[in-house]
Amino acid sequence: MDETAAAAAPLGLVVNKYAGTVRRLGLEAVEKAFRDALGDRLVAVESGKGAEMPRLVAKVREAGARIVLPIGGDGTCTAIAEIARAEGFVASALPGGTKNILAKRLWGETATLPQIAAAIGRGMVRVQNMDAGEANGRLFFVGASFGMIPHLARARERLRGRAQPSGLWAALRHVIRLGRRGLFAPRVAVTAPGAEPFRCAALMVSVRSIDEMLFRPGVKPDPASFDCAAASPEGWRALSWLALRATFTDTWRDESQIRTFNVPDLTVEGRNPLVVALDGEAIALRGPVKLTMLQDAIPLLGRMPDGGA
Repeated sequence: MDETAAAAAPLGLVVNKYAGTVRRLGLEAVEKAFRDALGDRLVAVESGKGAEMPRLVAKVREAGARIVLPIGGDGTCTAIAEIARAEGFVASALPGGTKNILAKRLWGETATLPQIAAAIGRGMVRVQNMDAGEANGRLFFVGASFGMIPHLARARERLRGRAQPSGLWAALRHVIRLGRRGLFAPRVAVTAPGAEPFRCAALMVSVRSIDEMLFRPGVKPDPASFDCAAASPEGWRALSWLALRATFTDTWRDESQIRTFNVPDLTVEGRNPLVVALDGEAIALRGPVKLTMLQDAIPLLGRMPDGGA
């Protein structure tokens, strides 16, 4: 779909009404902003929980939408991109979650939902092919994590009231259970081209140009490779401190205990099923988990380079 077609195609809006940005602005205000900006081009608007997204996408597609605009976190938007890849329609990612890394790549660091709606209404958009990763057939546009990280992310969700049971005590109990179950031990086994197999306590794999958001500043020299960081801390005290930092802040790295490398693909093994966080969404995959870098994997709607949002 070229820029002219994208600027005129009928649109469908799918909203995760429990996403943080939507709750802050109000669902009615968000929907009104898009209705006002898009007019008759907006053929359907549906909202619901994250688990309802496939059904809601089907409804807006039945209403005639050729482009689906999802509002939610990275996990929600990636799930809809997977549907788009399978069915052949164009999707996007609009900021509704906490980090919104995929949405920022498409629309800019500071674009708000009303600004994005206005940019789409003015036709200041393009369809661009985005790089992605694939983990046993599942897409991710931001990153995949293994080992302690997905479990610590759940502890943080409990602390912030987004998982049950919630609260400070629930988060602390979750961290204590992790240590008792040995999840901090270096039991994630990694096999990568050109390197000896090794084990680590945590592994995070990022896609191309998001290094500055997740890892270290600067773009890696080979855009066709993953940027990987493996944490292998030793000793219960160091692990406990790292766990608490990761639970109560957004920092899990300790530069003195991080190994970084770039590879086009890698294989991860561990306890089966392997708990993996893909774009922030924790899922269980049967090991071994094969990760492959995909360049220009899927077309997604974003702003024109000089269009502003």
